[in-house]
Amino acid sequence: MKAVVYEIKNTKTNERYVGSTTLEDFENERRWKKHRQHLSRNNHDNTTLQKAWNAYGEESFEMNVMEQCTSRKAAYVREQWYFDNMWSECHYNILPVALSPVIAYAGNRKGKTNSVAHRKAISEGNKGKELSQATKDAISLANVGRPVSAATREIHRLNSTGYEHTQAAKDAISVALTGKPKSEAHKKNMSIAQSGSKNGMYGKKQTKEARAKMVKNSGTRGKPTSDAQKAAASAAQKLRWANAPTLVCDHCGYETKNSGMLKRWHQDNCKKNVLISTPV
Repeated sequence: MKAVVYEIKNTKTNERYVGSTTLEDFENERRWKKHRQHLSRNNHDNTTLQKAWNAYGEESFEMNVMEQCTSRKAAYVREQWYFDNMWSECHYNILPVALSPVIAYAGNRKGKTNSVAHRKAISEGNKGKELSQATKDAISLANVGRPVSAATREIHRLNSTGYEHTQAAKDAISVALTGKPKSEAHKKNMSIAQSGSKNGMYGKKQTKEARAKMVKNSGTRGKPTSDAQKAAASAAQKLRWANAPTLVCDHCGYETKNSGMLKRWHQDNCKKNVLISTPV
């Protein structure tokens, strides 16, 4: 039975998935339909190809013949040749091994666990394989807003515990986050995560040297206040004063919004205060 080695090609990035099938299945598009069916349902075995499909959409992919073979076995041999000699161009393949359709296309494996040997083979097969920046950006965009389960977050936390970034990585992260606004929900989560005993400074006091360093690094000491900053501070103070509650002296009915003056001086020294106006 004649067979073919085919590619599923991303027309936007020229990245490809390489496989093999019978000539009949290729010509009547049975193989292509099966791939599209699982990709459209988001349950394709090949997660790399699935992510690219989700990112670029069905219209960005096509299936082409790379070469025809005299038999199915010959197609396996030629497919393996591509893996052995052109693996860096097989961007969406996970394993560098040509397998039979029964093994290579096992259907939906969601919920199933790969063996240690299988995971190791996948890891080795993907080492050195570099996705294009366009694919990385598209996958990133496709995952924006996608919820992450608590179990997945815990796995990420455990995997990163004790990991030390290089200085170059720290600098890159700092540059990427500089000026990036945080949502109110993000700010609230950060506050909760660092409150009480969770805070690294809980129960501790800053040393004199640390306080001096913080003041020095604040960037404001010794610098003149701009007119814009003065105007903003003035507007904020006026707004706070306008919204402040009106307080009344218990003795004379004097009204003021200056709570400090009323509590710390006027109320205790009011001339209508019986305790101080009545001679002993």
